[in-house]
Amino acid sequence: MVRILVAAAVACVVGNALGGAPFLDLSYEAALKKSVVEQKPLFIDFYTTWCGPCKKLDRTTWKDEKVQAWLHEHTVPLKLNAEKHVPLSKRLKVRAYPTMVFLDGSGEPIGRLVGYVDAKAFLKQAPAALNGDTPLRRAREAFDAEPQSMIARLKLAQALARAEKNGEALDHYRICWVDGHTDPPFSGVRRSFLLSDLSSLARVYPAAAAEMQQWHDAAERAVAGGDGDYQMGMDWVALSKQLGRGAAERLRIVDAMDQGVTRNAVLVMMTDDLYETGRFLEYASARPLAKMLVCLEPVALGDDFPDRKSFQANINQRAAVHGVRDWEVYVAIGKPKDAEQIRKAILKLNAEGKVRGAFTEAANRLRERGIVDIPSEEVIAAWQAE
Repeated sequence: MVRILVAAAVACVVGNALGGAPFLDLSYEAALKKSVVEQKPLFIDFYTTWCGPCKKLDRTTWKDEKVQAWLHEHTVPLKLNAEKHVPLSKRLKVRAYPTMVFLDGSGEPIGRLVGYVDAKAFLKQAPAALNGDTPLRRAREAFDAEPQSMIARLKLAQALARAEKNGEALDHYRICWVDGHTDPPFSGVRRSFLLSDLSSLARVYPAAAAEMQQWHDAAERAVAGGDGDYQMGMDWVALSKQLGRGAAERLRIVDAMDQGVTRNAVLVMMTDDLYETGRFLEYASARPLAKMLVCLEPVALGDDFPDRKSFQANINQRAAVHGVRDWEVYVAIGKPKDAEQIRKAILKLNAEGKVRGAFTEAANRLRERGIVDIPSEEVIAAWQAE
């Protein structure tokens, strides 16, 4: 009976300690002292009130009993709002949310995890982080195993940038940009994620900004002078957008170019500019009906893809909303049959309220242009039920 009562008491204490979340109600200073006394690292989950992945951690990972038990056994767990602890979050270089940092007794970081992780991943990654198995170390090992891979090089550059090894990061980003076009599967990544990463680095490392500017200026000279090829034209547009150049500035240069492959390639990359400036005939030429309809085919992800249903729905909705712009263009240039094909493809892909709202806004813009044969709000509302 005594053993049963003791066991029950212990279970009660553990249950109260773990509760709905594993974190202690302590200040940073008190938690750091506790970590010294207990000879455990301090674990801090930095969050913000507006961070979606942070809220998902609260709903899932932090409610997992194995995660709670691991944190209490191996750490002094603390949860802090980064926007209320700005000096600390800056000192610990917290730039994304959630960021989970392990600290030693002197308050120095010894490991970290960034972004949402489910319970299974946390229980694998957290012990590794405590043992010095950092993202940078893993990225270096992956690159050393496959040095010809542009993706491995890009991931190494990203890890170096996060570790504030900016010069080394720029060296790898440079190779990805200069040589990446020789790797066809990497070409799309090169003009999107790579340039986005470089822009982030440029904000804190002037050498990266200067290098991007040099690439842009060289590409612009080649394109404007008629010496640029298809590849150079697309590079120029992508760099111009990342550097914040306006549509009018780009179109001025394109309008001075001779007709040819390079100009056509540039216009394909400039459909946003053509739409923004009302050059709908050129928009339709750069984005023909067949291409639009392909872009409106549903995306299918494998069952093992994380958050497959929600991610798939999000991609399809974004494609549908973008497709409404295509519909608007084809109505504006007097091609109602093509516009109807686009409309049916959009509604087959996604017919939710956001898409219907996009149709309403497009119809209003068309009326402002003086186009009268436009579906009414009632007709657009009825489309959803088709």
